Amino acid sequence: MNKFIHRKKTADDKGKESRWLARQRLESLDRIRAIDAAAYRRRIEVEFPAQSEARRERDAAAHSCSIKRQTPDQA
Repeated sequence: MNKFIHRKKTADDKGKESRWLARQRLESLDRIRAIDAAAYRRRIEVEFPAQSEARRERDAAAHSCSIKRQTPDQA
């Protein structure tokens, strides 16, 4: 005889499970972001000054293009 009594999942159980899954996803994303940020910092630390300047110029140009794309013409 089975010792465990299986009961039907209630709406509350399903809600707890979905909240748990959402929390797990967020924690996974946080870990991924932390790893990416650490890798970015390590890459930046070993750059030469000329490489840093070129990267900053590229990033500024990309940011400017992004802002222009998102902002409608003010004319």
